[in-house]
Amino acid sequence: MSLEMDKNGNQYNIGILTKMLDPVINECNENGNHAEVKNLFLELIKYAECVPEFWEYLDENGFFTDPASARHHAPWPGGLMCHSIRVLWHGLKLIPVMLDISRLDIKDFVKACLFHDLVKMGSYKPEKKNVRDPITGKWNTEDKYTYVGRAAVQHGAESYRRMSKFFILSTPWDMAVIWHSGAYECLKEDHNLLLRTIKEYPEVLLLHTADMIAGIVEGI
Repeated sequence: MSLEMDKNGNQYNIGILTKMLDPVINECNENGNHAEVKNLFLELIKYAECVPEFWEYLDENGFFTDPASARHHAPWPGGLMCHSIRVLWHGLKLIPVMLDISRLDIKDFVKACLFHDLVKMGSYKPEKKNVRDPITGKWNTEDKYTYVGRAAVQHGAESYRRMSKFFILSTPWDMAVIWHSGAYECLKEDHNLLLRTIKEYPEVLLLHTADMIAGIVEGI
């Protein structure tokens, strides 16, 4: 699609976001410069026109220092922040092949990618654990995380509930956040509903795919 055909200027917006992300994306790992990543996050929040109170809510509740999981992906301080930005980065690359770019709400897309895992904020407790070295067989004490969140919560729906206190997304991106875990958090009897939702809202599959690339393929 040419820039002239893109009535909402989204081709231009994708370029702007890519230029913001590319210089910092390689810092989104365990040993990266997380201060630089956090600064980028602030710029992205401003771009998406989130209210200042939302930034304060994130900062006060550990979003920028919490892990993305206890062991599966990005289980280190700052992991949640880094995972969220990598999901956005991969999502940008998927837009041209998965969505009608002329109908894209770019700011809702940014919010959905960055805050699809908002429920994980404050859900992990750091503690010392004994870990056995697989090579030497010796036991070592290491810093690990334990999940202390609500076990029964469907985390896409809970993330949507928390972000809705600060902003409302358009329906396609609401659905993307709620269903972004796909079949991983879907009861067997709801599989047909998930498939119908994906067909109606391809944004669901885009967010799910970007999340899987960051979390499963890259481990971040």
